[in-house]
Amino acid sequence: MAGGTEQAQVRGEDQQKLFTEACLHGLRAWLCDEVDSLDRYLPQRIAAMARKVADVLEEPRPATP
Repeated sequence: MAGGTEQAQVRGEDQQKLFTEACLHGLRAWLCDEVDSLDRYLPQRIAAMARKVADVLEEPRPATP
Protein backbone atom coordinates (compact mmCIF):
# COMPACT_ATOMS: atom_id res chain seq x y z
CA MET A 1 0.00 0.00 0.00
CA ALA A 2 2.80 2.43 0.77
CA GLY A 3 4.12 2.05 -2.79
CA GLY A 4 0.80 3.25 -4.22
CA THR A 5 0.81 6.28 -1.95
CA GLU A 6 4.37 7.15 -2.96
CA GLN A 7 3.53 6.77 -6.66
CA ALA A 8 0.47 8.99 -6.29
CA GLN A 9 2.58 11.62 -4.55
CA VAL A 10 5.18 11.54 -7.32
CA ARG A 11 2.46 11.87 -9.98
CA GLY A 12 1.01 14.81 -8.07
CA GLU A 13 4.41 16.48 -7.90
CA ASP A 14 4.93 15.84 -11.61
CA GLN A 15 1.58 17.48 -12.35
CA GLN A 16 2.52 20.50 -10.26
CA LYS A 17 5.87 20.76 -12.01
CA LEU A 18 4.22 20.55 -15.45
CA PHE A 19 1.64 23.16 -14.51
CA THR A 20 4.29 25.52 -13.11
CA GLU A 21 6.44 25.10 -16.21
CA ALA A 22 3.45 25.75 -18.47
CA CYS A 23 2.53 28.90 -16.52
CA LEU A 24 6.05 30.27 -16.83
CA HIS A 25 6.26 29.51 -20.55
CA GLY A 26 2.80 30.97 -21.14
CA LEU A 27 3.63 34.15 -19.27
CA ARG A 28 6.92 34.57 -21.12
CA ALA A 29 5.30 33.95 -24.51
CA TRP A 30 2.55 36.46 -23.74
CA LEU A 31 4.97 39.12 -22.53
CA CYS A 32 7.22 38.67 -25.59
CA ASP A 33 4.25 38.37 -27.98
CA GLU A 34 5.50 34.95 -29.07
CA VAL A 35 2.54 32.73 -28.25
CA ASP A 36 2.74 31.02 -31.65
CA SER A 37 6.29 29.87 -30.88
CA LEU A 38 5.15 27.66 -27.99
CA ASP A 39 4.45 24.72 -30.29
CA ARG A 40 7.93 24.80 -31.78
CA TYR A 41 10.06 24.15 -28.70
CA LEU A 42 7.83 22.59 -26.05
CA PRO A 43 6.31 19.15 -25.65
CA GLN A 44 2.72 19.21 -26.87
CA ARG A 45 1.20 18.77 -23.40
CA ILE A 46 3.09 21.72 -21.90
CA ALA A 47 2.57 23.87 -25.00
CA ALA A 48 -1.20 23.36 -24.78
CA MET A 49 -1.28 24.40 -21.12
CA ALA A 50 1.05 27.36 -21.78
CA ARG A 51 -1.18 28.53 -24.61
CA LYS A 52 -4.19 28.46 -22.26
CA VAL A 53 -2.26 30.60 -19.76
CA ALA A 54 -1.35 33.09 -22.49
CA ASP A 55 -4.97 33.16 -23.70
CA VAL A 56 -6.23 34.00 -20.22
CA LEU A 57 -3.72 36.82 -19.94
CA GLU A 58 -4.88 38.19 -23.31
CA GLU A 59 -8.52 38.53 -22.22
CA PRO A 60 -9.51 42.12 -21.44
CA ARG A 61 -10.56 42.76 -17.88
CA PRO A 62 -13.08 45.36 -16.74
CA ALA A 63 -11.64 48.41 -15.03
CA THR A 64 -12.03 48.45 -11.26
CA PRO A 65 -13.38 51.58 -9.58
